[in-house]
Amino acid sequence: MGLTFLIGCGEEHKPEENEIEWNKEISSEYSNAIAEDEEVDIQVFLEMRPEWKMKRTGSGLRYWVYESGDGEMPKSGEVADVEIQISLLNGTRCYGTEEDE
Repeated sequence: MGLTFLIGCGEEHKPEENEIEWNKEISSEYSNAIAEDEEVDIQVFLEMRPEWKMKRTGSGLRYWVYESGDGEMPKSGEVADVEIQISLLNGTRCYGTEEDE
C-alpha cells in the first residue's frame, strides 16, 4: 500500500505575462474589433444580393422599404398608420404588425 502527500504553498495568484488584465479600454477595443468583423460579413452578404436596396442610418442600422403605400404623405403633426415586418437575414420573422388589425 502506498501513501501520497500533496503539499502546496498558498501564494497569491499573479497574472502571467500572456494573461490580459481586462479593463474598459481593452473591452472597447475588443468590441470595436468584433463590430468591424461583423461589418465585413454584412457587406459580403449584401454584395451577394444586389437586388436588396438597403439604406443605412447614422447608427449603422440597415433597412429596406420594399413596398410603400399609395396614400397621401402625412403632414407634420398628423397621425399615420404604418405596417412593418422585421425579419432576420434568413427570413425568420421577428416582429411585425398584424395585417388584420
